[in-house]
Amino acid sequence: MKFLIVFALIAIVSVVSAADADVKEQNQRVEEHVTKCRSKHPIKDEQLALLKDGKVTEGSDDERCFVNCFMEESGIMVDGKIQKEKAIKAFSVRIGEEKAIEAFEKCQSEVGSAKCETALKMHNCFHAQGVY
Repeated sequence: MKFLIVFALIAIVSVVSAADADVKEQNQRVEEHVTKCRSKHPIKDEQLALLKDGKVTEGSDDERCFVNCFMEESGIMVDGKIQKEKAIKAFSVRIGEEKAIEAFEKCQSEVGSAKCETALKMHNCFHAQGVY
């Protein structure tokens, strides 16, 4: 259960000055998305921790598709395509709009051969940009 909360920190990013209520609301949604996606793509707590730390480069099908599921549930990806406005809005809550736009611009070209691979590549890029 604590890994669900930890994963919440990687899923969405925010500005320090963001209202606590907004962050709490996002964290609650993140937990719901993690639970739903783990039921579809079972991954162990250890795998979730590695994903959180951006340490899964290839990943199993379940790991890649868990990330895709999470991003789709969050609304930042649809059918393997990043949704610019939704991604920037979600990321801005934790890191500010300017940094969110920069991260989006650097990572939008991360594309794999299938939507689950694309999701993992984008996740790792966003992590490298400090989004999570």
